[in-house]
Amino acid sequence: RTDGGVLLGSLGAAVGVGLTAAGLAWVACQGAVTSRWFGRFLFALCVLLAVAPGPVVGLGLKQSINRLMDAEDAVLAAVGATPTFPPVRSALYDQPSPLPAGWAAVIRLCPVAVAVLWPAVRAVPKELREAVALDGLGAWAEWRLVLAPLTGPAAVRAAVAVAALALCEVSAAKVVNPPLRSYIFRLFDQMHYGAEGTVAALALVQVAATAALVWLASGGRGSRRAA
Repeated sequence: RTDGGVLLGSLGAAVGVGLTAAGLAWVACQGAVTSRWFGRFLFALCVLLAVAPGPVVGLGLKQSINRLMDAEDAVLAAVGATPTFPPVRSALYDQPSPLPAGWAAVIRLCPVAVAVLWPAVRAVPKELREAVALDGLGAWAEWRLVLAPLTGPAAVRAAVAVAALALCEVSAAKVVNPPLRSYIFRLFDQMHYGAEGTVAALALVQVAATAALVWLASGGRGSRRAA
């Protein structure tokens, strides 16, 4: 009753993070298959992001946000505009926006999406790609006719995995989160207050929400098989 709205908002933000990370990983894995140097770069980048401590990622992102706001201030000063709510500053700093924490979660969890998607993208038969190229159908046709049918299920699994982990992301998001209520931050704060019953209830609800997310993404196949 007290945190249902916050949980729904956090679920929506987590799903957005999952879809964004899966989409980026999908494109990156495709580029890694067709380009050896890009594949090595992607591997090194994923390893770096996977081992980087969350607070370090958060501090780096905070510096990036500060530079974006400085650039916005310079542009507004140059054109003589003084908006009440500057777009970049409002979206990333001083308004209740899910974008900074979502950005941090995408950076931290994109390697998970790559790890899930890479085997599926790599397993796509080379002959199918060549057949599309020989027919002159273009990159969009290759994506629609070959990659999407063969790697779509892996993309869904990657999005669900990232969304489930994004519900628990604190270490980097805490550094850049603006004044916005989030379910995981509510649980994190209650842990420090020693409210054992509240912590247990919040944790159980989050586990249930994660399980429901995974079940919906699987289409309820488990229940149909049991029936």
